[in-house]
Amino acid sequence: MIGLVILGFYRGGPGVVSSFQNSYLLAIGVEVNWQAAVLFLGLIPVTYLFGKVFCGWVCYLGAIQEFIHIDKIKLFQSEKAQKVMKIMRIVATVAVLVQLTFTHVILWNKIAPFKAAINLFSPNTTGYVLLAIVLISSVFIHRPFCKMICPVGLVHGFVSKLPGASVLGINTSCAGCKTCNTSCQINAITREGKTSKLDNEECIRCGDCMDDCKISSISIYKKSGKHHDKIILKGIKKLDIN
Repeated sequence: MIGLVILGFYRGGPGVVSSFQNSYLLAIGVEVNWQAAVLFLGLIPVTYLFGKVFCGWVCYLGAIQEFIHIDKIKLFQSEKAQKVMKIMRIVATVAVLVQLTFTHVILWNKIAPFKAAINLFSPNTTGYVLLAIVLISSVFIHRPFCKMICPVGLVHGFVSKLPGASVLGINTSCAGCKTCNTSCQINAITREGKTSKLDNEECIRCGDCMDDCKISSISIYKKSGKHHDKIILKGIKKLDIN
């Protein structure tokens, strides 16, 4: 709520997606205002140290979708569905990068659905159409924009693969139940048969799984060293960590 009120309605929605695009333009040598890239680039070390906390606790884009979502509606929960949505996000991100490479123009600002929601205005019809799609889909899917479009979450998710990055893992007290799977609304934890699989690339560090686990089986680790490997091996039959 605070992120939505301050970053959204008060500040007019500082564009984290636009910041990502400005960062890319800066990287390929296009002259842009470097301050426009600070938000995205600054979140990389934050994500490395604490996980995708911006996505889970601050981002007003995610907040809008969460407030609309009806928790009792459960769609696209399977591991296969998560993989398909991630592929869609990769394709969308590549398409944006290709467009930026050849045009050097950030078209997103002209059609951004969330700016239309915050400012109650879009310079063209496309913005209104995209806003309607996001709002309607948010009722049935938890954070559909985050899971199928957002390039920021995708890139920051790759940070979890770096040695020493902050990730979630399990300890030996895990009972093999599916409480964490049920509590994870972003579907970073999926259930296939009797095995729950946790994907740290998708985890937004909301803490719901840690709060709901009565025996405190889920903890935060650094992705490096033999200790973390032992945590994975001991719990592999109960919770598979990616």
